[in-house]
Amino acid sequence: MMKKEILSINPSVLSDIFTRSEVWGGYIDLPYVIRLDGVGFGRILKDFEKPRDPRVHKALVDSCRELMKYFNADFCYVVSDEVNIFSFRYNPYSGRFFKIVSISSSILSSHTSLYLGRPLYFDSRVVKLDNMYRAIPYLLYRARIGFANYVSKLYTLYIDKHTVDLNEMILKLRERGIDIDFDWRSIGTCLYMSRYIKKGFNPIDKVYVDVERRVIQESSDITKCVENLLNTVKSLRNQ
Repeated sequence: MMKKEILSINPSVLSDIFTRSEVWGGYIDLPYVIRLDGVGFGRILKDFEKPRDPRVHKALVDSCRELMKYFNADFCYVVSDEVNIFSFRYNPYSGRFFKIVSISSSILSSHTSLYLGRPLYFDSRVVKLDNMYRAIPYLLYRARIGFANYVSKLYTLYIDKHTVDLNEMILKLRERGIDIDFDWRSIGTCLYMSRYIKKGFNPIDKVYVDVERRVIQESSDITKCVENLLNTVKSLRNQ
């Protein structure tokens, strides 16, 4: 069902909406998404697997985990050479735009460069969300863009250098025996916070107590990603 929903998305409409929501200076209020895009990956990683090398994806996912910890973010989505950090609760650097974009791109660049042994760079921008629920269409929009780019790359590799309509490309690839799964290559990976209860000992009262802990988990199931993002938003709204 989620595959049909993503394929039915009109990216031009959402592109216009979210492009107008980009912030270019000053101070940012919550909620927002920090979107980081790789610069010149095709040239720098030209000897890596095409399209979408698992080593690159793992480097981005691991780096995204570090970004979530550093910015105390609530959710992250990685697809292709793109990383999206969703911030709902905590606004680092009091929302100073230039601090947020410079630090986020520096962290991602350094981690992925060290992991892959190549000098890699990222452009960073901030998309302001009207409310936390706007994170859902934003996630689906970026998934639709990532999926279409993956299909296009497969099409130019195996069919023709000139791309056509997305559904037509999918059909022609299928005729060649290339079925496109909804996995990390085509749809990416999300990271989200999961809560669990751990037994702890209170040395002052000398009693055992239940302590809530948070751990970052990941999934390449887009349905599960949407569900976890929605659950995160709902839980924060109820606090």
